[in-house]
Amino acid sequence: MRGNLEWPVVQQVVDALNEAFYAAFDQVIPAGKRFYLGIDVSGSMTHGEVAGIPNLTPNMGAAAMAMLIARTEPNHFIGGFATQFIDLGITRSDTLEAAMKKARRNFGGTDCSTAIAHALDSRYPVDVFVVITDGETWAGDKHTCQALVEYRQKSGIAAKLIVINMVANMTSLCDVEDHGSLDVVGFDASVPALINEFVCHGGNESA
Repeated sequence: MRGNLEWPVVQQVVDALNEAFYAAFDQVIPAGKRFYLGIDVSGSMTHGEVAGIPNLTPNMGAAAMAMLIARTEPNHFIGGFATQFIDLGITRSDTLEAAMKKARRNFGGTDCSTAIAHALDSRYPVDVFVVITDGETWAGDKHTCQALVEYRQKSGIAAKLIVINMVANMTSLCDVEDHGSLDVVGFDASVPALINEFVCHGGNESA
């Protein structure tokens, strides 16, 4: 970004930054809900920039959010979707690099409704669905908000839906009339607090 300048990496500084990053998770107040996180694992998630920040890809932002949920919420499931939904195996002990690697899978198109459909088929009780994508969704025959309605009807649970679209575009997966849905566009340090507020107290919002 600054031309051809190069400088040696000071490992002690890198280690200190990593320790501060992981320690920050301890400051997050758990919502105490049953979370079902679906991460878009299509190839486009490893490209582009979030909020114009160089090297901050949607994949990295999604991995950070997965780590947050894995480390703070005792009841959670973290999977990845393309046209199918699979367990990514992300745990509270994973580093950011490990979580990013686990979220790099490319096996077809992008159907954002698969996380909700998988939970319904598995009879998994969910309070909050979190779908993280870059908005390049086109596959499947059911809209995400339709899948949510079906899940609520068949499970009897008034599940909420949070869609984090890492890249600002015209895509929206939520029903704007649904008070149990939240659209988040972009990603920064305020997102975890925003999600906690919505899950515990909120109605319909767009951020």
